[in-house]
Formats: sequence, structure tokens, C-alpha cells
Amino acid sequence: MDARISKNYKEHAVLLSELTVSKMISLDYPPDSISAFHTSYFELLQNAFEHGCRTMRDDVRIIIETTGVYISLSVINPKGRKFNIQENLDKNQNFLKKAFFTTRGRGLQIVDNLADTIESIQSNTGIKVTFYLLIFEK
Repeated sequence: MDARISKNYKEHAVLLSELTVSKMISLDYPPDSISAFHTSYFELLQNAFEHGCRTMRDDVRIIIETTGVYISLSVINPKGRKFNIQENLDKNQNFLKKAFFTTRGRGLQIVDNLADTIESIQSNTGIKVTFYLLIFEK
């Protein structure tokens, strides 16, 4: 799936999430992986809408690849809205040490902990996370 969603129509993003979760269920992803995807999806999307969009008409690009081996999610800010993922993770880690009870600033750290991989894409305008389905022999 590849979609652009403007801040005006954030509710459309829910449909993409639910379609992906349905696909994950049909591919026998465990509930923990589904929950990790779902949480990461909304954290990254909220960050993109809050920090990447300057106007209500700005749109965020969402790319979801669903396979029997992995699910990848890419969330890309509007054109030219760059950020440094590692710098943000480091800054958030230091911030969390000082302000453990804060209600803000944890989203990217949570995604980093939930995803199997996290990387910067599109010249530092987006984030890609991957969740792998582990297949065990019976």
C-alpha cells in the first residue's frame, strides 16, 4: 500500500492500519507483533502530522509492505521536512533519564523498542520500521 494522507483527513489513516492488521492476522502474525505494528504505526503517524506538517493541507506518505516474512512501514514527512532519527533517539533518551514521568517525548523511543529494525529513509524525511514473522519448526 502506498498512500498520501493530509492532516485534514487523518481518520483515513485508521483504515490503512486496520487493513494491515487484518492481513497480519490472516498471515498468522502473533498478537505481540500485531500490537507492536499498531502502536508504531500510530506513534510515527502522529509524529509526522504533529512535527512534519505545517498546514492542514500538508500530507504524509505512508508505505506498507505486507509479506509472510515481514511487515514494513514507512512514514514520510511532507517534502523538505527533514529530521535526524539517531539524534532524536539520543535526545529523547537523555530527556527521559531526567524526566521519567513526562507524558511527551517517548513515541520514537517506544517505536525503536517495538520494531525489529528502524532506519531513516528518503534523505532523512522519513522513517522505516520492520517487523519480522519468526517461523519456528514444529
